[in-house]
Amino acid sequence: MANALNVLNAPRIGGDVLLLISCVLSGSYPAAAAGETIDLTTVTNTAGKDIEGFFENPSAGGVWNASLGGYDAALIPGTLLTNWKLHIWTSGGTELAAGAYPAAISGGNLVLQFLRRLM
Repeated sequence: MANALNVLNAPRIGGDVLLLISCVLSGSYPAAAAGETIDLTTVTNTAGKDIEGFFENPSAGGVWNASLGGYDAALIPGTLLTNWKLHIWTSGGTELAAGAYPAAISGGNLVLQFLRRLM
């Protein structure tokens, strides 16, 4: 269970900022129903985008794009920056079994979106 998170873009939309974050999954998917923990305090910003206001929990989040070889992903909001959850589903609609990520997932393209309201 490991992931690498990096800011791709952070456009402002009115009084909000929409953060688009790439997520590369590696290692193993945890036991069913637990989901992969997404810790937003580990996000890197190698593109140097302005991410004003991102030190508080986003008001909303979801999957922007998932090219995971037939697998689907769903993001479950956390109560803190450190406890968001990512669930992976097979094409048959069942949650991915615990174990090493299939190559389609670890080599896939996953972009998460987070909305942060600015004051």
